[in-house]
Amino acid sequence: MLLTCKDDTGVAAVHPPDAGTVRRPEHGAGPLAHRAGVANTRAEDHLSFHGWLQCQHVYPNDTAVCPDLLLVMRMESECEEEEGIVFDFREKQCVPSSLPPTIKQQVYCIAYWTQASHSFIILQHATVPKHTWCLRIKDPLSDIHSAYLMLDLVCDTSLTIRDTGNFFRLSLTRRVYASTCEDDMESDVCRSMSNSNLCKMHHSRHCARTCNLCKSENEMGGCAFEEQYRGQWVESGNKEDHRLVVNAYSLDIAVLGTFDCLRLESRAHKEKQILVRFDDKGCYPRYACVEMAKVTTSVMRFRLGNRHQWPLHDHHDKHDKHDKKEQVCSPSNFLSPSAIENIPSEPRPARLLVSESYVHQVSCNLPPRLQHGVAFREEGRKCSGCLMYQPVSAPDKFTVQPFNCTPEDNARERYNRTAISTLEYSCLASMTFDNNTYAVVTKTFTPSPLGQYLCWVFTPDNQIKVLKAGESFRLEDDPLYVQDILEAQFSIVNDVGGKCRSTAPIRPTTRSPLVLSPNPIPTTPANSDPHRGVTYGISSPAPNTQIFSPSPQLWIEP
Repeated sequence: MLLTCKDDTGVAAVHPPDAGTVRRPEHGAGPLAHRAGVANTRAEDHLSFHGWLQCQHVYPNDTAVCPDLLLVMRMESECEEEEGIVFDFREKQCVPSSLPPTIKQQVYCIAYWTQASHSFIILQHATVPKHTWCLRIKDPLSDIHSAYLMLDLVCDTSLTIRDTGNFFRLSLTRRVYASTCEDDMESDVCRSMSNSNLCKMHHSRHCARTCNLCKSENEMGGCAFEEQYRGQWVESGNKEDHRLVVNAYSLDIAVLGTFDCLRLESRAHKEKQILVRFDDKGCYPRYACVEMAKVTTSVMRFRLGNRHQWPLHDHHDKHDKHDKKEQVCSPSNFLSPSAIENIPSEPRPARLLVSESYVHQVSCNLPPRLQHGVAFREEGRKCSGCLMYQPVSAPDKFTVQPFNCTPEDNARERYNRTAISTLEYSCLASMTFDNNTYAVVTKTFTPSPLGQYLCWVFTPDNQIKVLKAGESFRLEDDPLYVQDILEAQFSIVNDVGGKCRSTAPIRPTTRSPLVLSPNPIPTTPANSDPHRGVTYGISSPAPNTQIFSPSPQLWIEP
């Protein structure tokens, strides 16, 4: 695809990626959520173009688009990571006839360059890739006041647009929303409604502050996270790690920013919390629903819902905070992106987070068949070794000793296994299933090519599957894609000659005292779910600890 960009001095050309190569990121994706890929060429990576702008559209003949519109149209750029640009036309009759009949039109930046005194951004429609636009801006990208949006595949640099009549002139102003109780309409319109006693009309919800129809976050009150959740946590993912900090009244999430905890009560969602995030660039406030539950003292189940854009509306024109929490915490806000795109839906899997503030080791609780040394062979590679677990002398760890390994030629690998000595893995959580499947979350205390925080799954058919700890719950929701997230897979084999048994150390190791459960602790409501056949082998949890019980099929072989 060749785009010609004309000016008075000649012709310049740019070759953006082919339309078929641009893939849509996941809705609500980001840290702590599985992501889809995007094209390698992304203009957002090079643009300081972020925030919401009030946007008046003007036709080429200088007449306004939808002049009677009470709500000013808006343009949003990267208010969510990898969200691209969103044009909010407010009403369907304001949407250009050539575009899909949706009020919000989402586009991605696929190319960007400067020419003469202008910046040009090539935009491709998120759902209809054949629609490719050219956005021409003369102002600095951090302070845009006017722009031209050409809906044909033309980028015209002349003072007066000559090469196409299918364009809008945009007049842009930035407005910052610093509270959840704000007017969305222009202030003079809202004052007029208030003075004319029109606050009972339908559009009064857009003048919520002037018409006294809302409460600020200060009036609603904040909420506090329990002490057991506070501190620094890490989500060890298949591609990269992300950090999360739980403060007393807020969450700091890598890339996504800081969310404040907002008090919204609901009988149906007592176990969930509402978060709100404000943006100083003009983006609307964003709400999110969060679920947190302790697995052990050092391990947490975490799930963040899709972000819900301000404002929240009362369904029955009442100040019903229950309704508002339902809007944010409804099951639809925890669906995978594919569900939103009309592909068979699945709930978004939770993430498993490990505490970096307080590491508390527990018994690995591996069964007798996995104790005192077992031999393994790595699938797909000429590498074998021994896994050694001593439940009496070292109940809180196991070691792996590779043997006969050859250098890796797989581009995905970042190490040479022949250089690896004995690896030590300390256990942070263990799970036992009544189908004879075991799972252990570990922290690596010696340099390991697989990563620091891992989940080891021991299946009944003598397989060992290793994945990053943060990906643990993907096994339940994405069984067909398990191979894509595995860091390694091993088969337990016969220990010919008793090599692994002979190398298993018998003497106790000298370690600092630990509070451990060397054997599975008695089944109680706090550490088991008899209906699902799941038992946790953990040390005594902190007071009021919530224990998560996954379904037993989580670790079953597909």
